[in-house]
Amino acid sequence: ELLGARTPTIGQVQQALLDGFCERLGIEFQPAEADSHAAVLQLGRELHARWIGTEEFVAEIDGPPRGAAVSVGTCAGAGGTITAYLRREGPEGRRIGQVLISGDFFVAPPRLVLDLESRLRGIEIESVGETIERFFLEHPASTLSVGAADFKRAIETALSATAHAPA
Repeated sequence: ELLGARTPTIGQVQQALLDGFCERLGIEFQPAEADSHAAVLQLGRELHARWIGTEEFVAEIDGPPRGAAVSVGTCAGAGGTITAYLRREGPEGRRIGQVLISGDFFVAPPRLVLDLESRLRGIEIESVGETIERFFLEHPASTLSVGAADFKRAIETALSATAHAPA
């Protein structure tokens, strides 16, 4: 309505997007054949059965890479379980090298956990608690019964645990 008669049709918008993608990505679009939809669906079913639908795929990011010396901390509560895998770095291990957070909790936006892991990378061990609290103040999150204190407890538990190489 805002553009009046100049409002593009859905087809024109789709074509403009397609043209832009092709130009920007340096690719050429080739329309699929009419019967390819069924083939794509079948491929999706096969991938799901062989890979995506397996427990191994679902649990793939639950733990740290094999052979990495890590400390593990867990916080279990009514809102779920948060597990933190932590690798230290620097002289005497006084900095966080990497944190992997997993568990059966829900947060929104979904990338919140990735952003928290990124924020913690490279910080001094002494500032972990303050950094987590500040992070959650700066990044309001919707959670189901888990909060900053639960993430902090899991990570601080990992910090006090002995590092080991997972099997």
